[in-house]
Amino acid sequence: MLQSLFAGWAIFWIVAEWKSDLIEARRGVRFLFLVVVGVVMLLAGLLQRIVIPASEIENYYVHMSLIGIHTLVVFVVLVRTLSRDGTHLFQLRVDDPGATANMGSREPLWTEAVSEGGAESKRPVDMLVRLLDADHVYRRPKLSIRSLADELGLPEYRLRKLIHEGLGFRNFNAFLHHYRLREACAMLSDPDQVRTPILTIALTVGYQSINTFNRAFREYVGETPSTFRARTLGGPDG
Repeated sequence: MLQSLFAGWAIFWIVAEWKSDLIEARRGVRFLFLVVVGVVMLLAGLLQRIVIPASEIENYYVHMSLIGIHTLVVFVVLVRTLSRDGTHLFQLRVDDPGATANMGSREPLWTEAVSEGGAESKRPVDMLVRLLDADHVYRRPKLSIRSLADELGLPEYRLRKLIHEGLGFRNFNAFLHHYRLREACAMLSDPDQVRTPILTIALTVGYQSINTFNRAFREYVGETPSTFRARTLGGPDG
């Protein structure tokens, strides 16, 4: 039961973070690991608990064989993945959206992507920038990488590569947090909005609850929204 619990927890996180992962090599590792774990668990349950009685010595041999196969497959997957795309596989953070208090001053990274990709890559980059800066697409509470890719007319893998390598974000959630929190910081430091409740600001920029907004704000900015507002405005918090 404990083994199944830990395996189930690992599978849950693999699936939960799969769509937001922008690195193709790491997505491949997630998929292969999921397949290996699933097959091993299926064979273990079938052979060790149904086909072969637990009291037989063959049950032990099957158990050790499955462990060896599992270890060998995982090792081969990791070696091949690292040799193909090792630089990006463990790259957790290219740029920290909350590294500075003034998030609006972050230098865009897509200019380099445009210059390297030429005219062919300029159009999707320009479209993405327009959706972010003009249409504020990040405000949509349930925005997904698939819906954004459909709106841009791009395959998902190209959009993931554009966000990761062009804009410099480690995953889709970090991408959304950056733009949402950048606007939230601008609103919180605006004297004309000093009376605007923090909950209103959180909902405006795309968060569905104040708790999610507060957690993301503390993680990326390093302080609570009320503390940030009080520090930047020099007055009472919101």
